[in-house]
Amino acid sequence: MKKNPIVIGLVQALVLVGYISLVVQLMRSGLTEREPTFLTMLLILTVFTTSALISGTITLGYPVYLFWKQKEFKLAIKSVVSTAIWLSFFISAAITFVITT
Repeated sequence: MKKNPIVIGLVQALVLVGYISLVVQLMRSGLTEREPTFLTMLLILTVFTTSALISGTITLGYPVYLFWKQKEFKLAIKSVVSTAIWLSFFISAAITFVITT
């Protein structure tokens, strides 16, 4: 079966947007109007760092597998570029939605 980097990028971008949406929803439900404490700031930075790790794994995990194990260098690079393009599209769509509503 031929692997299509456009589809790979789309799936990775959709998973990443879904993950980010989940983190945003969890953070919004936990926000309150009181003064942030040391533990609150520590938790926010820990969530941010962990989220960066998970996002990097979602975005680069399969391309790294293709690069190292499958020796499909071009497909790995095309997958990363495709993911970046799809994410740019989703960001543009979100900005357009926010501006028009």
